[in-house]
Amino acid sequence: MAKLDLTRLSPYSIAASVGGVAAGVYTGVNLVLPAAFSAIAWFALHNMAPTGKRPVVPAVAWQFGQLGWFAVGAVLSPMSGLMTILPDIAILAGLLIWFYLGQSRIAAWCLIAYQGLSTLINAWAFVHQPIDSNAAKALVVHILWRVVAIGLLALFIRRPDQLDPAMAAKTFE
Repeated sequence: MAKLDLTRLSPYSIAASVGGVAAGVYTGVNLVLPAAFSAIAWFALHNMAPTGKRPVVPAVAWQFGQLGWFAVGAVLSPMSGLMTILPDIAILAGLLIWFYLGQSRIAAWCLIAYQGLSTLINAWAFVHQPIDSNAAKALVVHILWRVVAIGLLALFIRRPDQLDPAMAAKTFE
C-alpha cells in the first residue's frame, strides 16, 4: 500500500484546501453547478483538445464552469433577471472563445479585466446583502470563481514562450 508523504504538502495547498472546505460549508449547493461544469470541461478539454491547446485548458475549463452556471441561471431566471445575465454570458463566452482559439496574452488580459471588474461589482453587491441570504452565498461563489480565474490567467500569462525547435537546434556560427 502506498504511503502518503505529508512532507510534500505546501502551506498554499493546505490553505487552499481549508479555504475550499470553508467556502463549501458556507455556500452549500451554490458551489455544485460551477464545480460540476468546470470538472466536465476540464475532463473533456484535457482528454480531447489538441496538445497545442493544453496551456489554456485550466483557465478555460474553470471559467466554463462559471459560464455553465450562468446559462442555468438564465434558463431558470424570470425575464427581468434574464437581461442582467445575458450580457455576462455573451461577454464571457466571446472572450473564452477568443482565448481558447488564439491562446494570446492579450485575450488573457481582456479576461482578467472582465473578471476583475465583475469581481468588484459582485463584492459591492455582496456588501449590500444579508450575510445568511442565498444571494450572498451565490455572490461568494461568483467572487471565488472570478478570483481563481484571474489567478489561472495570470499563470498563463507568466508562462515562458514556446521555444522554436529549429532555433533551439541552431549552433552559433
